[in-house]
Amino acid sequence: LSIEGHDMLIPKSKFSKAKWKKKRFLLLQDVKKLIREKSPHATKKAEEMVRRMLRLYEKSGGDDDLRPTLQAYNLWIHAIAKSRKANAGQLAERVLKQMQE
Repeated sequence: LSIEGHDMLIPKSKFSKAKWKKKRFLLLQDVKKLIREKSPHATKKAEEMVRRMLRLYEKSGGDDDLRPTLQAYNLWIHAIAKSRKANAGQLAERVLKQMQE
């Protein structure tokens, strides 16, 4: 940000693992609710949740506390299975392979 030729640095907020753990818990609960309600958005929401965890994990330099949990991947696979898509089996296998990497 620049005002009248002066550069202003906007301090980044500090990352809190405790806040992230709470947020992760709430994300998992949201996905569980969508699956229970048979929402057509459950699969997409589960995928976004895991991808968000992966981005944080990669940005952290590999902090295991930020790595997507087994529970997150399991919910994603469960959401795919409940989606009743014709290619659900193939999608679930892709997620499983990604999880193993």
